Amino acid sequence: CHEFSSWLEKMSLALFLLLELCGLSSGLHKQHFFVNIKKTWDEATSHCQRFHHNLSSFTDSKEEQQFLKSARHQTSNAWVGLQKPSRVWMWSGGEAATRITWDENEPDGNGACGLLFKATRKIHDRACSSRLPFFCMNKVQFVLEQQSKPWEDAVRYCQENHGDLATLNSTSWMNVALEDVRQAQTENVWVGLRFLAGRWFWISGGHLGFMASSVTGASRCPDGRLRCGAVNRRTRALTLRDCEEQLSFLCHNSNSASDHLRSALAKGGILDSHVNTAALLGIKSWDLIEFLGITRSSSEHHSRMFASGSMFEANLCLV
Repeated sequence: CHEFSSWLEKMSLALFLLLELCGLSSGLHKQHFFVNIKKTWDEATSHCQRFHHNLSSFTDSKEEQQFLKSARHQTSNAWVGLQKPSRVWMWSGGEAATRITWDENEPDGNGACGLLFKATRKIHDRACSSRLPFFCMNKVQFVLEQQSKPWEDAVRYCQENHGDLATLNSTSWMNVALEDVRQAQTENVWVGLRFLAGRWFWISGGHLGFMASSVTGASRCPDGRLRCGAVNRRTRALTLRDCEEQLSFLCHNSNSASDHLRSALAKGGILDSHVNTAALLGIKSWDLIEFLGITRSSSEHHSRMFASGSMFEANLCLV
């Protein structure tokens, strides 16, 4: 009995060290983006594969409901990753489309590519040469790192080993992350929320989403120390912390091109200083603007700010 107890203790320690080293991973989750640029289905596929993962797919009812929530701001009919290359409809990832929510009288033989019809939020077929906006997706996996680091070191670690520090800009992502955060060794867990150059933003480039109304103390000019975001595993809410605090952190693995770019920059030593970190997190070129999925009007605004130098003018809110 004593030998078994000793063995169990050793195994528990080994498991703890393994989890400490590797992090705790959740399942894969899909993140969808409406791209309001008109392209043929093949062109849309190339765009999504270049800047994200692929055209959006949803292979079961749960995925479909998650997709439709993401698509609620759709402004016109838009391509999804559905095509009929021969006699069978297929998703872009190669899976047979055994469950498709067709609209009434669809498919009507008008084409071999699928779109989400805005008025009914159901699928229509259309000629693949038609030019339409489209939905791209990323596949994301959250990884809880139990080791404790300051915020910038956590960013660097995530970018070198995973994809980025986690973006939680929707209630669905927040709910998924909360399941992982419950197992953290520290009460608060770093995520990718930052105040820099006079604004709050997610370092992945995602929009702020529900963050503005869900963080206590997230003012336009926060306390000089409290400029990094974390999730509190007890209150299950976003909170602002001193960026130098040593906390566990939540990364996400992603196959999006923007995360691959950040990972390559991090491994190349681009994140060796605070100034370079600020530069990496800023909007630097039209390529990066498209990588990060920022709207043209928004990117033009930020580009003007960078060109005029106003993004880095001295004021009380700059880090």
